[in-house]
Amino acid sequence: MKMSRSALPLGSLRRVFSCCLALCVAAGCAGESEPDRPAWQCAIGEPLLVEHRLGADGTVLRDALGRRVMLRGVNASGRSKMPPFAPFEFDGAAPYEKGYTAALDDYLDRVQALGVDVLRVPFVWEAVEPVKGQDDAAFLTRYDALLDAAWARRMWTVVDFHQDVYGRTFCGSGMPAWTLPATQPDGSPWPEPHTDCATWYLGYDTNPQVQAAFARFWNDEDGVQTAYRAMWQRMVERYAQRPGVIGFEVFNEPGHPGGDSKVWHEQVLSPFYASMVALIHALAPNTLVFLDTTGLSAVEGTTDLLPPPLGGVVLAPHAYDPAVYVGGAANPQALGEVLGKWKALGESWGVPVWVGEIGYRNDRADAGAAAEQALAAADAHGIGLAWWEFSLASTLWNHERLSLVDEKGDEHAGLMDAVARPYPRAIAGGAPTFSWTPSQRRFELVYLAESGGVSEVVLPQRAFPDGVEIELQGGCADPDAVPGALLIRADAPAEVRLVVRNVIPPG
Repeated sequence: MKMSRSALPLGSLRRVFSCCLALCVAAGCAGESEPDRPAWQCAIGEPLLVEHRLGADGTVLRDALGRRVMLRGVNASGRSKMPPFAPFEFDGAAPYEKGYTAALDDYLDRVQALGVDVLRVPFVWEAVEPVKGQDDAAFLTRYDALLDAAWARRMWTVVDFHQDVYGRTFCGSGMPAWTLPATQPDGSPWPEPHTDCATWYLGYDTNPQVQAAFARFWNDEDGVQTAYRAMWQRMVERYAQRPGVIGFEVFNEPGHPGGDSKVWHEQVLSPFYASMVALIHALAPNTLVFLDTTGLSAVEGTTDLLPPPLGGVVLAPHAYDPAVYVGGAANPQALGEVLGKWKALGESWGVPVWVGEIGYRNDRADAGAAAEQALAAADAHGIGLAWWEFSLASTLWNHERLSLVDEKGDEHAGLMDAVARPYPRAIAGGAPTFSWTPSQRRFELVYLAESGGVSEVVLPQRAFPDGVEIELQGGCADPDAVPGALLIRADAPAEVRLVVRNVIPPG
């Protein structure tokens, strides 16, 4: 089949064709061809998914149509670690003076423009159950609305239990203060909750009280872990059937209690994860469970976790360049190697891999270039991920500048351009290979298509600001059924080759 080409602004084709068809019918020539219709175009329409959930098929995530799904998203995050526990501010001073619903719509519209298909949505136990035995109905209602609004924009969600150095008592996030003893070991009161520590992450290894708090949790002293499991049961019951929710992340960057890390991984964390997978699947058998590794693993790309004994799980580690925290020159090549290690581990375990966090500081001059190189490595590995992070916040959690926008809500153009990249969202066929060349604004995709299957390729307008030139071999495509995406169908098994370029239309 000869490759077919067309150049028009993305999203304008439906208007052009409707106009031409109306003129033709009015002239009595309905049987004639549409002169402005590219040879590669056909009417496909958005495929009907009778089930929103995804399943784990070995190392592949599949949707209800059996298509290979790549989850590319962002974390709705940093601001979510502090009251009022949302990734954006509301009911405050300008530019955040809007009420929750209006602020939520503005926030998700900006996220959607990136072309992402999933949100990792952190929640902290402190927000859910600020007082022991009393869930915060107002917070949960807001969390409901966030998940629902994301799905209304065709974004899946992962419900992520988030903690950092245990809780705000230790300048972190996550656990409510009532999970600690009444006083410190010397009888003095605990510090007031705070989030103003630039080197907060050192607390995992340097603060013995953080390690003691984790020891209490892992040993279930005073029923702390029992209460945690009860909280998770309520969350699963509330969200297992919620449209768009594809899974639950058990524990963000779990903290160790000191001592031999390998022994803790093998004898404590691995059995804990196995028990949590069993708990969640008893309530929601068709829901994915995401398993994270420690924060240190994020810069090493290794873990002492044992392979999970049960199915329906996703390995969800993080990947960070140490320069994000300790400064110095960025090393995106090393970050790409970490991604490769996680992919290899997933293959050895026989489970899908989804990197739950990867990011760069927005105050680095090289942030955009480094992010582009790291994400190009993710493309080459064919790995899914969620960028850390996207918050609209005038107050920074522990001085972190990792959002795609600054405190005023102004975007970091380099980071936004890196994240808003084309990718194959769902492929009906074999494993795709693809690449994005930002300097040329050129995207290329190759895969072996199944007969009659419909694949979906995300083409963010930010990546193609002037319009698109499309070359397609091995199938036909519908550019209008899904905003910001191209649907491709092959009527017989074939190798599909797609090239999309930014182009300024004539005139």
